[in-house]
Amino acid sequence: MQEVTAARLSARITDVTGLDVTDRQPFGPSSGEPFQLVNYGLGGHYSAHFDILKSQQTDYLRESGERIATFLLYLSDVDIGGHTVFVDAGISVAPVKGMALFWYNTNPALEQEPLTLHAGCPVLKGHKWIANKWIWTYGNMYRHPCGPSPNSTHLKVERIVNRRRHNIHAPH
Repeated sequence: MQEVTAARLSARITDVTGLDVTDRQPFGPSSGEPFQLVNYGLGGHYSAHFDILKSQQTDYLRESGERIATFLLYLSDVDIGGHTVFVDAGISVAPVKGMALFWYNTNPALEQEPLTLHAGCPVLKGHKWIANKWIWTYGNMYRHPCGPSPNSTHLKVERIVNRRRHNIHAPH
């Protein structure tokens, strides 16, 4: 049952993003990692980080490329706290069950996108469940958006799934 749910959700992510997210392990290079399920209890948080794995030369990275994009799905509402914050972009997103965020971790030259530095703020009341799907270079080299120059930026924190109103705060 879990494989069917993961396959359906992966197909939906492909439909929405236009990117191949297939996990082919152990049969060959993958276009996406298996889903990562995370639970943040009271006080749970994640310090500011990038999702790119540039410095981690693993067999997985050599075979599948870099994490070019992230799809983050909120599986629960959070009573207080638990926002996802893009530190340098000044964006804060409140977790809402059924909502998803999507962003590119790399620029068109496949270099780290500096505006994707993000953190999970502490859960102050309740709990936070999320599912992450990291999307790899392999299988997406011709689907990754291009820009006018190798230094072009395309930070787009996009709301993909929205069943209710939610709070996204960005600078004006």
